[in-house]
Amino acid sequence: MDFALRNALPYPDSLFYALPDVTPNLRRRGVRGNLGLHDLYAESVAFTRDAFRPTSESGSGLLPAFSLAYSTHVCLPHYLLVADEEGVVHVQHTQMGSTQQGAVTYWKVHDQAIFSMKCVPDDANGNFVTASGDRTLKLYSPVEDGAELGCFVGHFGSVKCFDFQCDNANVFASGARDGHILLWDSRSGTRDGARNPVGYLVNAHNETKPRQRLHVRRAYRYAPPNKCVNLEKFHLDYGVASRTDKPQSIVDIVFQDQHTFLSIGTADSSVKFWDIRKLSPNKPEAVHTIQLAQDRPVPFTSLCLDSTKTQLFASCMDKTIYRFDVGPWKAPEPSAKYVGADIASFFVKCSLSPNDELLGCGSSDYHAYLFKVADPDAAPVVLSGHASQDVMTVAFCPYDPYQLATNGEDKVLVWHAEPYLERQAEGIAGKADRDKRDLATRTPAYRLRDRSATATAGNNSPSVLEWIRLGQGNENDSETSRVSLASPSTTPDRDIVQVQILRTPKRTPNQRKKRLKNLTLSPFVVRKDPAST
Repeated sequence: MDFALRNALPYPDSLFYALPDVTPNLRRRGVRGNLGLHDLYAESVAFTRDAFRPTSESGSGLLPAFSLAYSTHVCLPHYLLVADEEGVVHVQHTQMGSTQQGAVTYWKVHDQAIFSMKCVPDDANGNFVTASGDRTLKLYSPVEDGAELGCFVGHFGSVKCFDFQCDNANVFASGARDGHILLWDSRSGTRDGARNPVGYLVNAHNETKPRQRLHVRRAYRYAPPNKCVNLEKFHLDYGVASRTDKPQSIVDIVFQDQHTFLSIGTADSSVKFWDIRKLSPNKPEAVHTIQLAQDRPVPFTSLCLDSTKTQLFASCMDKTIYRFDVGPWKAPEPSAKYVGADIASFFVKCSLSPNDELLGCGSSDYHAYLFKVADPDAAPVVLSGHASQDVMTVAFCPYDPYQLATNGEDKVLVWHAEPYLERQAEGIAGKADRDKRDLATRTPAYRLRDRSATATAGNNSPSVLEWIRLGQGNENDSETSRVSLASPSTTPDRDIVQVQILRTPKRTPNQRKKRLKNLTLSPFVVRKDPAST
């Protein structure tokens, strides 16, 4: 079918910034109080006629949809792009009551699965970029019936993520399973029909810290063909033999401003900030790092920034979404936590609504969740309707505040929350409701280690000097005594600390030195904070 924009009517600006007041109409239905999008989506439904199931071209069966993206073109406000496992991009029209509602067209873009897909911001033709398992990225135009405008080659593994530079959609960064981050410019020249990267960051999230090499051309904004990276030398240095035994895949990338972008990896619980202007071969270090205080590293699965670029939301595999303040003064600790979603896969992502009111997240318990950003402790809205365990992403329509889409391994559902919607019993594929669990039940058992907690004993705890004196006094004994503190007596007339003497075998001098060194890590050590001046 024709996907031209000649007969399309222009659509007004995003309705998210001019929401109509639907409170009087809802009061006629018996609803009281001022309602927001979070309350409206608590009654949202997904209809069967909107459910979409990608099928294989060979007819072998259904395919999972790995990525969703609404068109950002003003003339195509309700066009939903769906990327499946075979590298096909399907176009769905999701406007209710439209004669074009349903499947519109599809294009074969890649030979393998498409893991990420985004529309080019503020593009007059509605172009979009895809990242695939065939180690390439491609730029496509829907106006010219799916014409390929560019192919970007340079990664050694499946490309997992990418993001556009702020205020300059011609430049974008991508991350792959090879652990490298490459910078691209769609205005650069082609070599053998493909575009090479204009900059690269090798082993961005590597724990073993191998020999890293950072290189960015100074003219990356306007990169002619002779200024691109020498791809043959790059492959020879980093593509033949890996510099580490366990390369860490890049999970997500997001630009904060024109020069700074953030990235996360698979094997660490850190968010790294990179400045394009400060990348040099001699200092391959991030300008800032956010590290969770955990006993063991739990990786993040996705990142998203609000419209002001000062609030960072990061979904973590400890079943928590963390909010960080990343403005001029970056806070080391999260400012809020959203719990309830079962984040157990790297395919589970989080996203924000265009007006920063709703935080959507997939889950590994057959549901998707909508959190209220202003109230982290409020019960989230649960979207139920998928038959697959992993519900991956939540995509918000940029021009319709009452519509969003979710994708799982079974199908794609489009959710409607219009105030005047007829919630009929037949033809319903999914329903929404508030989470019935309280905050204590939703909170996972594994939590962050409190950095402010420095001791578990009271004021009567023995000091380090007392431990050392006990060890020195028993050096000549056949056995060394170890003191273990018990809880103080609760009797009012006795203020005595009960101790228990435990006998252990005699230690050698080297063992005794190691023991005295480890005493500083004892939970009975009380560390006093310095007096405030």
